[in-house]
Amino acid sequence: MLDTAEKFEIAFERLGDEEQKFIEYFDCYELNQDACEAKKSKVNKVIGPPMNMDWINVRNFVKFLKIFYNVTLKFSGSSYITSNAFFRELATLHVSLTTMMNKGDYHMASMAIYMRDKFNKYWENIDNIWSLFVAILLDPRYKLKYVSFGLATIYESDPSFVKRMTEKIEDMLHLLYKQYAHSNLEHISKDKDSIQDYIFIQLDGEDDPNELLESQFAKHLEEEQCAESKSEVTRYLLDGCEKSSKDFDVLKWWKSSSSKYPILSKIAKDVLAILVSTIASESSFSTSGRVIDAFRSSLSPKMMEALICTQDWLRATPRIDLCVIMEDIEKFENFEEGK
Repeated sequence: MLDTAEKFEIAFERLGDEEQKFIEYFDCYELNQDACEAKKSKVNKVIGPPMNMDWINVRNFVKFLKIFYNVTLKFSGSSYITSNAFFRELATLHVSLTTMMNKGDYHMASMAIYMRDKFNKYWENIDNIWSLFVAILLDPRYKLKYVSFGLATIYESDPSFVKRMTEKIEDMLHLLYKQYAHSNLEHISKDKDSIQDYIFIQLDGEDDPNELLESQFAKHLEEEQCAESKSEVTRYLLDGCEKSSKDFDVLKWWKSSSSKYPILSKIAKDVLAILVSTIASESSFSTSGRVIDAFRSSLSPKMMEALICTQDWLRATPRIDLCVIMEDIEKFENFEEGK
């Protein structure tokens, strides 16, 4: 609303010059005492029409709120990847608040200081969400260097914490890689056993040394590839970062790089699909109250999911109207009977 209203400053000034009722709405001193008291009873704390300083404050306030509004919209998106963008927006928000704090405008600096305290209080326990940072590592534009840089920007007063968190996030990626690699090796070993059984059957029948050599070479290549894949995470992190652009598609990048990073590409496919926020942007700015009360928020995630889904099913309009279907069946039966 403020963003729309501030564009009509000249219109409000002209309204004050040409519309007498607009001035009378605010100016009680030109009315008699009875009318003034009556007006005060209807209008609570009427200060007056907006002055020049008021418009300046409105524009500053809009500029201040727009930062949080844009971040909330990006976090609440469901048609694009959000997991790899949350830390970038978090660091941008921190830098914006710091910049406003150092500006000469008193009102902007006061708001920035207040919100900075809220920001620090909310994100002081970042240890609880450090697993979310894996998505930043899987963005080839940022990787570990950006995580270290962003943490140093936010927690500049605690370099030991930055170092510890950076190592913890990297270890998490290595742990994920080991789990995915182990699962992948199980599939490879099953396929390899079936191939070897087929080769042995063929050799029992023909006893061809060339085929035996080929099978040994194929086994050697598999072992070599497995040995190289152990350093896949290290190779990825040491490779240079991709140039950032508006048209960059991280999913397409991983699809084209799946031959170079086969295991990491599978991790990226699963991790990048996670949404940062499960709340729509409309709910974020709504004042109608929480959807989940204190009691329901204490339930397990599976129980909450079951309750919400059941509620949606009960409230949904049935897609199939049995009465209409029965009428249609009756019409078809009458048509077949020639009635």
